[in-house]
Amino acid sequence: MVCDTEDPSGNTSPLLDGDAANDTGDTTPSQVADGNAEELNNFSVPVDGDNRATEFKFLSAERPHMRTFYVATTTMFVGMWIWTSVAPLQTTILDTSAITESDLATASTMSVLGSMFMRVVGGSFTDRYGASRVMAAALLMASAATCLTTLVETGAAIIVCRFFSGFAGGTLIIAQAWIAKMFSKNVIGTSMGLVLGFGYSGNGFAQAFLGSALLPAFTESMGEKKAWQIALLLTGAAGLLSSIAAACLGNDTPEERFKSTNKNGGVSGQSKLCGGNFLRAARNPATWILSFQYAMSSGTNAALLNIGVFLFVNIKGTSAATASAITSVVGWLGLSCFVGGLISDRATQKTVDLKGRYMTQFGLLAVEGALFVALPFVVDSFAGSATMFLLASMMATWAAGSTFALVPYVDREATGSVAGIVGFLGGLGGILLILLVDHLGSHTGFIIAGSLVMLSGCASFLLRIDHNST
Repeated sequence: MVCDTEDPSGNTSPLLDGDAANDTGDTTPSQVADGNAEELNNFSVPVDGDNRATEFKFLSAERPHMRTFYVATTTMFVGMWIWTSVAPLQTTILDTSAITESDLATASTMSVLGSMFMRVVGGSFTDRYGASRVMAAALLMASAATCLTTLVETGAAIIVCRFFSGFAGGTLIIAQAWIAKMFSKNVIGTSMGLVLGFGYSGNGFAQAFLGSALLPAFTESMGEKKAWQIALLLTGAAGLLSSIAAACLGNDTPEERFKSTNKNGGVSGQSKLCGGNFLRAARNPATWILSFQYAMSSGTNAALLNIGVFLFVNIKGTSAATASAITSVVGWLGLSCFVGGLISDRATQKTVDLKGRYMTQFGLLAVEGALFVALPFVVDSFAGSATMFLLASMMATWAAGSTFALVPYVDREATGSVAGIVGFLGGLGGILLILLVDHLGSHTGFIIAGSLVMLSGCASFLLRIDHNST
């Protein structure tokens, strides 16, 4: 059952496990008996009873809280860069190798599958081993695969490499689970939204840096083939450096560099197997409600990136350059993801339990859905359709931030597994919107999609049940 969790009376919700009752905002440090423990009296930010930061200091990079924030943000940014790196180079790869367009399409699909695989596995492993080593491993494998892509000459080879380089897309979930361990409930939405926003901008950076800057510059001096190979090698090198940074600079928890081990050499925690936390997360209805909502926010927003150019060129007769420019704004709107988390944080401070977060979630998804429904009715006006398109994207971005503001409350011992399931299923929303528009046309497709988005917003009310329920 799904329950409220921020009860000011001090009651512990069944949504959290036993030690969640410690999340009271107290500043008494928890006791740590591990050799990796930080000096608890030297935190650079105010902390709660679990030593999670209750304030955000942008100008600080001190260990553990703010340094881990910047490490998580940077590694996710590089992960998104790696994941997108082949896309702006595809035309050149086709022209300089025996790889076919069909091979590249299959490779792109495998990259998405690799990302989905790492989101689930990486999230579960984060619960058990801590985020720093899991992040380092994911980036190491993805970077190696990216470097090896420079050697491919056949379709089969690039398909395999793209699957493993797709692991970089899973850094999204690892970073979110990491931040959930470091920041308290009053700033968790803002901090997770900031990581999401800046991390996602790695996609846009890859398109601009590799496709518009490096490729043309290197092509002029050394030819097309070496140009895309050097571009990927530099991307892989950035990933390797980020892998080292994740392992060496971040903390798994406020008290520990690395998640502690017990006397038998196993990792401490309630679950002996990574699958134990995954099953716990999967059995909680909140996981699936948030998955539905993330699919209708982040997933649909990703679809807008894919269909935006088609929408404006075919419906409005706009030039391809103008359509591309409008659609590219969707990618940079990801930077505003933190706004949804910030609104959620502010709203929950003014209400009982999680009512503020639930109402934020409902409101953002309801507005997003209404904008999707209205979009087909303003296609006769270029200004109107462009405005509605970008507003819908912005609301979807904010709703994604609001969704992840709720993820840490589902199960504190299985936050990574919950985030993995939510992130894994989030991509299905994009696939659904693309299929609806492709098979039913943009008018009917957007109306149905908007209705589903609003339905997902209404699902927020299913999270509102008695906090004393078991």
